[in-house]
Amino acid sequence: MFKFIFIFLISISSYSKGFIEPYIGTSFMGDFDYGKAAASAIQGKTNKMPLNIGGRLGFEKLGFIGGVEYSSTQDMDFDQNGTNQLGDLTEYGAFLGYDFPILVRGYIGYIVGGRMDLDTSGDFKKLSGPKLGVSIKPLPFVRINLEYKFLSFDTFTNTNPSNLQNIKDIDADLKMFTLTASIPLSLF
Repeated sequence: MFKFIFIFLISISSYSKGFIEPYIGTSFMGDFDYGKAAASAIQGKTNKMPLNIGGRLGFEKLGFIGGVEYSSTQDMDFDQNGTNQLGDLTEYGAFLGYDFPILVRGYIGYIVGGRMDLDTSGDFKKLSGPKLGVSIKPLPFVRINLEYKFLSFDTFTNTNPSNLQNIKDIDADLKMFTLTASIPLSLF
């Protein structure tokens, strides 16, 4: 009996693997509500397609995946009442999902930290929020990922020298889609 359990545990562990998955892509259809950081909670829409670079480090066993993730979105361009706001977004969090046998992956994640730096007005900090994603594998070494993110910011720091201040509980929200191509690499 002991031999059977030992062989069973060895065979299950042989199907598990660690992976690293770098990706590059773009974010689009963003909607940014400045909350209390703007004079009158103005909506901002992204005007161009910013570059998104990041990666996942995780573990897969019997189709289930989980791990940590980091992402950086460069040159986000928001239109705030006729004024352009350029910003860079960095985020990090965790994800869980499942790789289906038909070359499709579904996953959910939660962003636990990050910030968005706007060139002209200030920094949005204490980023958090959920994301949903689906991924297909059209080629053996390439995945195409589509994510929807709903991010909330808690703190705004004004970087204007004439008005240095921190505003807490600003209730600013950012909603956007991200389309990326990734290359999953097995670690072991």
